[in-house]
Amino acid sequence: MSDWNPCRAGRSIAMALALSGSCALAESMSRGGPVDIGVDPLLAGDRAAYVGGDGLYSITRDVAAPQPIGPRLESTRIRVLSPGLHVDGGRSTAVWIEKLPEGNRLLSSACGDGKACWETVESIAERIRSTLVRLEPVGDGLYAIDATPGRQPVLSLTRLSDSDVSRQSLPIPNLEELGEISTLSLDRTLHIFFNGRRMGRELIGTLAYDTLSGQVTSVETVVETPFTPLMEALVIAKRPALLFKVYEQGRFSLNLAVREGDDWHVSPVAGADGLDVARLDRHVWPDGRLLVVFSGERRERTKQRVYAALSDDLGAHWRTRQLDSAEFANTRAWLPRLTVDGERVAVVWEDSRDIRARIRMQLSGDRGEHWLARDIPLSTQGAYAIRPRIDHVDGELSVAWHQYRSDKRDRADLILRTLSWDEAWAMAGPAEATSAPADRTQELETAVHAAWKAITDGDRAAVYRAYDPFYRAKVDFERYGSKAAPSAFQGYEIRDMLVQGNEAQVSILADISPPGADERSDDSGASVRYLVRDTWLYVDGRWYRKFVDDFSGASAIAY
Repeated sequence: MSDWNPCRAGRSIAMALALSGSCALAESMSRGGPVDIGVDPLLAGDRAAYVGGDGLYSITRDVAAPQPIGPRLESTRIRVLSPGLHVDGGRSTAVWIEKLPEGNRLLSSACGDGKACWETVESIAERIRSTLVRLEPVGDGLYAIDATPGRQPVLSLTRLSDSDVSRQSLPIPNLEELGEISTLSLDRTLHIFFNGRRMGRELIGTLAYDTLSGQVTSVETVVETPFTPLMEALVIAKRPALLFKVYEQGRFSLNLAVREGDDWHVSPVAGADGLDVARLDRHVWPDGRLLVVFSGERRERTKQRVYAALSDDLGAHWRTRQLDSAEFANTRAWLPRLTVDGERVAVVWEDSRDIRARIRMQLSGDRGEHWLARDIPLSTQGAYAIRPRIDHVDGELSVAWHQYRSDKRDRADLILRTLSWDEAWAMAGPAEATSAPADRTQELETAVHAAWKAITDGDRAAVYRAYDPFYRAKVDFERYGSKAAPSAFQGYEIRDMLVQGNEAQVSILADISPPGADERSDDSGASVRYLVRDTWLYVDGRWYRKFVDDFSGASAIAY
């Protein structure tokens, strides 16, 4: 069942779907930009939003051009911080913070449900220090929670409505320092989780706010633990809960805290033990089944990989498996997001097994119990795509990501792709071929010989052409030639080559003229033999030598 696909489930089903067009791959893509790649795209239903150079914008598949959210920024000194987007029925609400020299301001705007789209901007608060804002629906209300992290922290709450904007400060007694916040709603109570320092002790705490009385009903400690940059609030079996990352005594863990009576029960997510988790997402079904997707790495051993963990008993036991189909751990798969429609699950992430990052997807038809035999590429081959988000509405999947315009990676756009669940299943199979042919060693050896012959011959143009396209996109030949020193290499020998997918490690024994050697002297033929280690990248159907700066160790590509 691991590779079940409705478009291959049987002749009668497949023929019926084919006749109805359900198995045809029909793409629908919208584009907006350029984007600020430092801020992840926002996605709610089939509406995506992004930070542009002069403010917020939104796109949908049905609107030809990006729609500005609020007025344009008057100066490049003004920045948009911590934007949020919420869609409920026919109404979309955006909130964001504008960072101003004289003090920040918290703004909101709405689109649809009787509102002219994004034309009216509500100023919630002026001259504040807040840099974080979260949106949380509670009952029939929508609340914006903004925070000032660091020392002298401030936490504030605003109820957004058409008739009035009600704002109040929330007490966080004796908190000396605030890190992150995460929110959830349960039975008309808003729960705000925070990490910080109180009386010199680091902790995760929670504040409960009753929306009917407008009062804070409790502030309590969940667990004493070092600061964590990763917290995700959720509701399990009608109980507030929190997933959070911990680093203690040189070891990483991902933990789940669940409210039990007047206390909190904390247990580890077993499959994440020892992993440095970079991002997580989660879903809970009405019967309490919890699905957590996350990316994590074992430092010094593997780069980030994408995992799914299932628990049916409030985290007491877990079933964990890797979702990405990369055959080698030398490239990164990370930053997963998921969406759930009944029993159907779709997960997307950023994956660099092709060196250029692509957006890839995994599917489950039974609440995460089984998955496709191989993951599916969503973004275009050759395009450099990052930071995906996914949602669903009316039987269709929406996926948004940032995509660079070129290998120079100085400008990017927001891509919004919509497809039906049936179209997604149809993309799955037959299973995608493995990421690497059986043997690329001969191609690699030919490329290495050509590059090193150019190095020893002093052919700078050929040496430049052998470098990876990401370096050449940033540095043209004229600039390269003006800085390249004359080659001191007199000869070379390939010692060994190790190919792992689209990356290879090559060791070269190179003969280098000693410093100060003079061709007219008797020892002009003397040379020193050095071991040189090169990384080679298979991109666009051929091998390229990865450029690495001799002094800084930096390169133009990270994967």
